[in-house]
Amino acid sequence: MQLAEKTDLTFNFINDIENGKKWISPTTLSKLSEALGAQPYHFFLPVQNVQQHGKNELLSAFSDDILNQISKIFRDTVEKYE
Repeated sequence: MQLAEKTDLTFNFINDIENGKKWISPTTLSKLSEALGAQPYHFFLPVQNVQQHGKNELLSAFSDDILNQISKIFRDTVEKYE
């Protein structure tokens, strides 16, 4: 419920995302990442990597250049579809 309130999405929609019944738009991905304090690309990392490694270790696997490129792609995509 708290995530729904932070993102201005319905609880049912978030539940459907979690259960693989709905796909999200770049705008929704942006809302979720902001509300959860994560970068959008974190949602695409394998779950086992997140569980086995701390956040700093995960981030160190990416060069700053790649992280900047990923962030720019997501920003551009969100702007395009807003």
